[in-house]
Amino acid sequence: MEDLICDLFGILTREADCYETLADTIRAERTFLTRLASDELGLNNDSKSRLIEDIRRFEAERQRIALELAGALKLPSESANLSSIAAVAPPPWNHRLNEVRIRLQHLTRAVLSANEQNRRLVEHSRRHFKRFLLTLIPNRNETETYRSSGIMRNIQPNSGRLVSRNA
Repeated sequence: MEDLICDLFGILTREADCYETLADTIRAERTFLTRLASDELGLNNDSKSRLIEDIRRFEAERQRIALELAGALKLPSESANLSSIAAVAPPPWNHRLNEVRIRLQHLTRAVLSANEQNRRLVEHSRRHFKRFLLTLIPNRNETETYRSSGIMRNIQPNSGRLVSRNA
C-alpha cells in the first residue's frame, strides 16, 4: 500500500507541475495576443496542447492508482478521490496528499482565471476590430440593398435592384 501511495503522490506532483507550466503558458499567451505575434502564439498553442495531453495521461494514471488504492484501503470505488484517500492514509502521506490536493486546486483555478482573462481580451479585441471595420464603410445608413454593417441584404433574383451583368 505504501508503494501505491508513493506512486499516487508522484503522479499528482508531476500533474501539478504540468498545471503550473500550463498556467504560465496561458499567461504568456496574453502577451502574444496583445502584441499580435502570430508565430509565437502558434508555438505557444503547440506547447499548451502538449501540456494538456500530459495532464490527461497523468489524470488517467491517477484515476487508475486511486481505484487500486481505494480497494486496498477498503474504500468504496465511488470514494476513490484524493480527499477520501488522504483522510485514511497513514502519516506522513495524509499531509503530503492534502498539500498536493490544495496545490492542484489552486493551479486549476489559476488556469481557469488565465483562460477567462484571455477570452475577455479576445472578445474585447474582436469588438474593437469590428467597430474599426465599420468606420471603413462610407455610408453607414441602411439602404434597400445594404445593411448598416455593409452586408448586402438578401434580395430576390430579377428584382431590379442590381444592374444586370448582361447590360
